[in-house]
Amino acid sequence: MLYPARFRVTSYAPGHVTGIFSIYDEYEDPLQRGSRGVGFSVDRGAVVEISGVRSNKITVKATYNKNIAKTTEVAVKQLMENYDLRYQVNVIIKPALPISQGFGISASGTLAALYGLTKVFKIKEEDALKYTHVAEIKMSTGLGDAVAEWYGGFEARVIPGVPPMGLVERIRVPRNTKAVLAVIDKPIKTKSIIRRPGLKEKIRKTGDDLLEEFLDSDRSLEEFVSLSYEFALEVNVMSKKTSIVLRELWKEGISASQCMIGNSIFSFDPYALHILKEMGIKDVYTAYIGKGPRIIKIERD
Repeated sequence: MLYPARFRVTSYAPGHVTGIFSIYDEYEDPLQRGSRGVGFSVDRGAVVEISGVRSNKITVKATYNKNIAKTTEVAVKQLMENYDLRYQVNVIIKPALPISQGFGISASGTLAALYGLTKVFKIKEEDALKYTHVAEIKMSTGLGDAVAEWYGGFEARVIPGVPPMGLVERIRVPRNTKAVLAVIDKPIKTKSIIRRPGLKEKIRKTGDDLLEEFLDSDRSLEEFVSLSYEFALEVNVMSKKTSIVLRELWKEGISASQCMIGNSIFSFDPYALHILKEMGIKDVYTAYIGKGPRIIKIERD
């Protein structure tokens, strides 16, 4: 196949919020590692601009808000090396939600970048998911976000890993379901949680139990939020400030829970916007349930 001398592609992938999860990272094959859990993709994710020029060696630079996006660099370089695509590649990630706040933005930026590259070079689009997932596992920046964002919508990850080894069940929700998202306190690095042995065991047991309870229920948004809050209280990786905000919302009759893993919260009750504003919370967003990755524009020379 004749590859272009240069290219530009703009692509997108949704963000993702996890309410319940359990860690499965003991498998040798990274495609089998990941998480079980329940969550939903949101249309606020990442738009990625990628440019490439043919070269005699592979170089990759990826940034978001002028910071290095290491997970994206690792994933893109691995894909380029495996297909012997010798280019100088520059990736600019434009996130629509904050990093390290449980919105799946690390996976979103990486997935969007790789999806764009699969379309430029006409290779299997499923590779975008595989390389993103492996990089997330390797860098400890995520466990199940890439898989969830690939499928979009509201999902239960029943078996960990990338399908067909993993299994994802889609959950029906009302059309135009809108979530309220709010950042309450400082970011949480995913690796600081998923690498702590005692906490991992607690997360796994609690997450597995509540996932099964959700799957055996009516699978409604109300049940999801309620079980997610039970999970958040049990594993207790939120700050005191986040805990207080959630408690106040529930006192007002608004069901809400923590975005895993961040000091951020979600609710499907539109009145949450009013209460959060009254509480002085300024970093607040609304987002619809999002679909999977897509191409915005491709140019080849």
